[in-house]
Amino acid sequence: MRVSTNRSLRPITLVLAVLLGLLTLVAPAPPGNAAAPYTLSASGLAFRAVPFDVQATQHITLTNKTGAAASFSVRFADYPENEAFWVETGVDTVSGATCLTGSTTADGWDIDLAAGRACDITVIFGPVGPGAYAGTLEVDTAPTATYRKDVTLTAIVTQPLGWTPKAWEFGDLTVTGPAVTKTITMKNTSGQKIEFFMSYEPPAEGPPIGNSYETAYAGGTCWDSDELKYHGVLETNATCTAELTLAPNVAGNLDFDFTAIARRYTDNNSSEWMSTQAVPVHVNGVLPTFTVPEQVSFGSVAHGVPTAYKDIKVKNTSPVAQRIGVRFSDDNESVIEQHGTCIFGVAPGKTCTIQVRITPYEGGDLVITMTTFLRKPDNSEWAGTAKDTKLLLTAKYGSKSVGPGNLNFGKIDVGYSLLKVVTVKNTGKGNELIHIDTSSMPFGLSLIDGTSRCDVGVARPVAPGETCFLYVLAEPSVVGEVAGSIGVTEVDLANNEIPGSRRTVKIKMEAVNATFTVAPTDIDFGFLGVGFTRTKTVTVTNTSASPIDFNFSFSSSGSGMFTYLTATPSGTSPCSPGAAIKPNKKCTIEVKFAPGEVTTETGQLTIWPYNQTWRSTVVNVKGVGLVQD
Repeated sequence: MRVSTNRSLRPITLVLAVLLGLLTLVAPAPPGNAAAPYTLSASGLAFRAVPFDVQATQHITLTNKTGAAASFSVRFADYPENEAFWVETGVDTVSGATCLTGSTTADGWDIDLAAGRACDITVIFGPVGPGAYAGTLEVDTAPTATYRKDVTLTAIVTQPLGWTPKAWEFGDLTVTGPAVTKTITMKNTSGQKIEFFMSYEPPAEGPPIGNSYETAYAGGTCWDSDELKYHGVLETNATCTAELTLAPNVAGNLDFDFTAIARRYTDNNSSEWMSTQAVPVHVNGVLPTFTVPEQVSFGSVAHGVPTAYKDIKVKNTSPVAQRIGVRFSDDNESVIEQHGTCIFGVAPGKTCTIQVRITPYEGGDLVITMTTFLRKPDNSEWAGTAKDTKLLLTAKYGSKSVGPGNLNFGKIDVGYSLLKVVTVKNTGKGNELIHIDTSSMPFGLSLIDGTSRCDVGVARPVAPGETCFLYVLAEPSVVGEVAGSIGVTEVDLANNEIPGSRRTVKIKMEAVNATFTVAPTDIDFGFLGVGFTRTKTVTVTNTSASPIDFNFSFSSSGSGMFTYLTATPSGTSPCSPGAAIKPNKKCTIEVKFAPGEVTTETGQLTIWPYNQTWRSTVVNVKGVGLVQD
């Protein structure tokens, strides 16, 4: 980028030729050659200019060869594209009088000369940035342009700053891996004392912290912590270091540039800023990796009988610790139980174990897909990391299968619900009448509607190979443990139970109150200058056994447009109504203090689970706004 120079600020230089005692008589010039009515002292001017706002001056002399008074014109062929060049003035080499008149725009200038006289034209170059410059000054006869010569104008301005190395090269960095710091050395190569700063492209006041980076921190001796940017003053040939620390949180090319801007240092900061070269930053975020078997065989097992547990090994082949997630293909005819160590995470190069047991509720050769994937820090699945393992199993047929035989709902928060499904399948060769006995079903549990229900109020016919389902809903309203059972029997046409046909599904549940923690419970922003903003985060952790929706309200001692304390949901998992927070997971609320006047303001952030306002936790907030000199 080139910064235009304000010509109105440039002093006009007048060259006065005082010939005292040195004048000699010059004989009249012979009649001019029509093809060459004037001569120029040079066909081109090559400027060697220092950077920034220091101007370089050169001269070219036009001599009248017509033998009589004559007029000429001078203009730039490519104005304003090369406005770094301009004509300052022109004086008669004998009398010192001004011989150049006209505008300083594309209209050009007029030159009036007596026979044999010469006009010394001052051409100035004012650089607007590093690089090569070129222009053309056209000289013509006037008022009719019958004879023209071109004066080529060239200039080269070197970069005022040098970098070692030429770029910040981070290469491949593992996403969520440890942060990496790279350093470059910046040297003042301009030959004068300079002031500089570097801005992220697009420009930003601070380091490039955005959605692409878990960590982005700038530092070094070039870093101005007060102004939060790379900024400083360098003496001639002096150096400073610029550090950049990055840790990407997304995969792919994450390249960006820093643009260095410099100017000649002056006490009153009167010099002009000049763009210099960009400093490229190259980062390639790569996903972490792991290995897992492609298939595991569970052998043969009787219908409705669980297999033995199989250990499936997962190895972390990435350079950072990883959390492993597992899911299974939908299969209502089998119950899959999973345990193991992978849920706790696995260190680099180490192996964790997924223990799987399958209870089949259909016969024949089964293929169940287990999908293993990596979890992000927010516990969500990392797209692109999933790998499938085929679980192979042969299930032997029986007459009737009911499963699972035990429904353990575990701990459920009062006010929440959990659904489990019991599968009943006719594995015999004849039709069966299935009857559901709910006389021993515990309080707080019920059978609800669903596709292919078994519990239709009367004995339900089930054809060979057909399946029906019990949709058991646990929805406790009081705290405590309950246990009971559901009976699945076969009946005859008279609705009498067939002896020995009963299958019992045992049910157990413990209802508990939802629990959660809030941290911190007091926020003190301290003293903060008017016009500045400071934020703090309140973290709510669900320590109960069920998902919780958290509500919150915020009140402030301020009023109307003079309220400077605010609280809003924030982060990757904000505490927003309707957004259920899983057990042992967290949500966040951002509290912001942005005083607009000298004030002492207090507030209260009140947080509670779903509609249980009586279980609220209060976070006290305060801050003092003041005027900073």
